[in-house]
Amino acid sequence: MATFYLQTKKKKGLATIWIKKYHNGVRWQLSTMVNVDIETWHKANRKAINMKSYAETPEGVKTMEKLDAISAIVEEEIHAEHPDKDKAVERIKSLIYNAKKSLESQLEQDRLREQEEKREQEERAMRNVVTYYDDFLQRISSGETLYHGKPYSAGSIKVWRSFGKYLRGFVGDSELLFDDITLNTAEKFRVYLSDSGLMLNSQRKHIICFKRLCNDAAKHGYNKNATSLKVFEELSINQDDKRVATYLSEEELQAMYEMPLEGIQEHVRDVFVLGTLLCQRLSDYGCLKVSNFTTQSDGTQVCKLIQQKTHHEIVIPIYDSRITEILLKYNYCLPQIKTSQNPEGTISEQTFGEVLKEICKKLAGSVPSMNDKFTTVLSVQERRMEAKYMETHDGEFLYERDSKQRVVRPKWDIITPHTARRTGITLLSEANVLTNREIMSISGHSSEKIYEGYIKTTKDQRASSIAQKMMQSKGDKTI
Repeated sequence: MATFYLQTKKKKGLATIWIKKYHNGVRWQLSTMVNVDIETWHKANRKAINMKSYAETPEGVKTMEKLDAISAIVEEEIHAEHPDKDKAVERIKSLIYNAKKSLESQLEQDRLREQEEKREQEERAMRNVVTYYDDFLQRISSGETLYHGKPYSAGSIKVWRSFGKYLRGFVGDSELLFDDITLNTAEKFRVYLSDSGLMLNSQRKHIICFKRLCNDAAKHGYNKNATSLKVFEELSINQDDKRVATYLSEEELQAMYEMPLEGIQEHVRDVFVLGTLLCQRLSDYGCLKVSNFTTQSDGTQVCKLIQQKTHHEIVIPIYDSRITEILLKYNYCLPQIKTSQNPEGTISEQTFGEVLKEICKKLAGSVPSMNDKFTTVLSVQERRMEAKYMETHDGEFLYERDSKQRVVRPKWDIITPHTARRTGITLLSEANVLTNREIMSISGHSSEKIYEGYIKTTKDQRASSIAQKMMQSKGDKTI
């Protein structure tokens, strides 16, 4: 009977099992090429019951199967007509090699099966709208997913985060798969947004987000529901449903520029006026530095910047003396507005807006047009504030209403940091000096439709401008 043993004197670690067999006065002593844990093997060999227990473990079963096969090889070769130890060694090597290849093959099959199961699990999870949204938000936040080849702006990511809040509220504790989206789903989502008190423009943004989420999931193979790509139609918004957007006239802007102000009011006013003359958003005009201003080879002074929202690089000529005056006043070290892209700023966006409104209210004391009334709508927060106010004031409105119960607010109360961009574009348009394309090169607009939405010249003003041009044209011909 063959004997299995370890040759090593080590107490721990791995060691190779050897087989020993005597026959006709000849001793066969061969390596089985099977490795075992030394402590486990010695413990199993102390008692028969220990060996029985070991042989029933997963590792013991594999080891004993190999040893039994090797023992059979040795028995065959040792009792052969011409016993050949070398042949026994080669057969053992072949057995171990084939066992190893079989194990590797089995492990590879197991690995591939696990990969496939994991892929299927991930695919099932990603067909869930909320799960896919979480993944999408992470991708656009990290810059992994681009929009038209460029990273999503901080403003766009903010819109997507807001959409996620309403998406989760809409889905609730239930599960919504892309496969489950129907026309009824889209209608219910619109109703949910409306019941949440959102303004129509905000509702429109969230519907667009839902539509784009469905399209992105379809592009990546997780949404195979063609219906979901068609049911989220963008809301059409009437002018009466929009929050009023106005601009400062040249006279109002100049009066603001000349106001005697100090401290933070002076800083906010100067930054706002600079933003107006440059036709930029707060995220751009609020973080201008000396490096943004340079002189071209032909002597033209310009402001160069990359817009935070669109990532467009634009070059703005210094065409107004007020720009130079403001820059020199601060020696180009302008007050900075603190944003996610400009953490070094000393004035927060909220403070900037609040101080700007204080300035406009003060300006209204000397400029009557700043008290002109405009019909508008309230934001969700304003509606909540008014509802709370009405509870403690016998139903009295917090905001003024006209005879049709529409909200009316004075001009000074509806000026926001973004009014700077709207004002600059409108004043350049009214000057009738530059073409639309030239103004768009300053504002950074690539779409004429969006650009024209910024121009707040009234129909009456446009009619007067057209009349003057026609009269001049006829006068020229007469001459």
